[in-house]
Parts: sequence; C-alpha cells; structure tokens
Amino acid sequence: MFVVNALWVWNDLLIALLFLQAEEKKTLMVAIANFQSRMTYNPTMIFASLTIATIPIVILYAFSQRYFVKGLTAGYFR
Repeated sequence: MFVVNALWVWNDLLIALLFLQAEEKKTLMVAIANFQSRMTYNPTMIFASLTIATIPIVILYAFSQRYFVKGLTAGYFR
C-alpha cells in the first residue's frame, strides 16, 4: 500500500497544478507538464525529465519489492 500511495502522490499533477500558485513550490510533474506547454516542443527534454522522475519510485520499489509482492498475494491464497 505504501508503494502505491507513494506513486500516486509522486505523480500527482492536478492538485499541484490547481493549488500551488508560487513558482518555487511547483512540483516536478508540473514542471514536466510545463515543458509540453511551451511554444517549442522538445521531446528529448521531456523524456529525460520523465526518466529522472521515475528514479526515486524505482528505488523505492526495489527496496520494498518483497513487501509489495507479499501484500498482493496475501489475499489471493486465503
């Protein structure tokens, strides 16, 4: 549950886009969305920033993979 909740919070775009007005408080996903809304479209920068944004979640999953799989299969075998 922790990994799924962390992934949801990390990728949250709508709440941050609507409620955070100050530029210094914008989240990483809002910054990536702003790359797409500029006059020029730079897919290399977008894909590089998305790759960097996935690194913390992959590390979190790597350290908690055992608990994640155990939680998924706990209700299935009962």
